[in-house]
Amino acid sequence: MLHTDALLRADEEQTPRQRSEVPGRFAIRYDDGRQRATEEGAGQLELAQALLDNVTPAPERDETVRLWYTAVAAYGQYFQRHTRQEDRGAQLFPQDADLLLLAGTFHEALASPRMQSLVRWIRVPAGVAHGVADARSELREAEKLLRRAVASRPSFDEARIRLGHVLYRLGRNEQAARELEQARSRLASAGGKGEADGGLLLYYAEMFLGAASEALGRYDAAKASYGRAAALYPQAPSPRLAQSQLALRSQDRTRALAAMKVALRPAGLEDAADPWWRYHEIQGRAYDAWFEKLYRSATAEP
Repeated sequence: MLHTDALLRADEEQTPRQRSEVPGRFAIRYDDGRQRATEEGAGQLELAQALLDNVTPAPERDETVRLWYTAVAAYGQYFQRHTRQEDRGAQLFPQDADLLLLAGTFHEALASPRMQSLVRWIRVPAGVAHGVADARSELREAEKLLRRAVASRPSFDEARIRLGHVLYRLGRNEQAARELEQARSRLASAGGKGEADGGLLLYYAEMFLGAASEALGRYDAAKASYGRAAALYPQAPSPRLAQSQLALRSQDRTRALAAMKVALRPAGLEDAADPWWRYHEIQGRAYDAWFEKLYRSATAEP
C-alpha cells in the first residue's frame, strides 16, 4: 500500500519522475493522441506487484491481492494512466468478472484511434518497446477477455455492451447487434436502473446498437436507437450528429441540418454533457469504492 500510495500521490501532483527503481521502465505522458514527455518509470507499481506475488499461501487465493489489481486498474483507466496491471490480474483471477472487464477495456482503449495515433508518433529510448499492438490485434484480445467476463457473469450488462462495441469495430455487426440488444433490453426493462449507472450504460448500448443497425442497413432501427439515446442525454451532441448522418443517407438534408443545429448548441459542447467523450475512462468510475474495499481488506485483523 505504501508503494501504491506513493505513485498515486505523485500522479495527482504531476511530480516529475527521477531515477527508476526498475531499470528499463518508462512513463509516457500524452495528450489528445500526442506524446508530451517520456520519463523514467518510478517502478512503484512493479514493487507493489512483486510484494503481492509473494503473498502466501498463494496470491490468487488472497482477497486483498484481487482488490489491489481491481482498484489500481480502475484508477489507471479512469485517469488514463495505463499501467498494464490488468493482464496480470486476469491471469491470477481468471473467473473474476470485474477484473476481466477492466482487462478487456484496457485493450479496447489501446485499440482506440487516440491510442493508435499515439503509437504512430511515440518516441521511446532505444531498446524499449511500447507494447501496443495494432488496433485489430488489440480488439481481438479485448473480445476474448470480455467474452470471459460475460461468461462469468451473464447479467453483466457493462461487459456485454463493451463486447458489442468491440465486435462492431471488428466488423461483425450481426453479432454486435445481438449482444447490444440483449443488454439494451434488460436495462430498458429496468428503467435504466438494472445496475449502477444503468442510464449511462443504456446510453452507450443505444448508441452502439444504432451504429451496428446502421451498418446492417436497418435504418429505422438505427433511427430509433439514436432517438432513445438523445432522450437519455438531451444535451449530448453525439446522438444528434448520428441522427444527422443517418438523415444524409436518405438525402433528407432538412432533417440532417435540424439535428446538426441541435448538436451545436453551446450547452452540448461541454464534455460533461455527453458521456460519449468519456467512454474509454468511464469503466474506472468506481475506483474510489474499490480502494475503500482494498484499504479495509489490507488492514483487517487476520
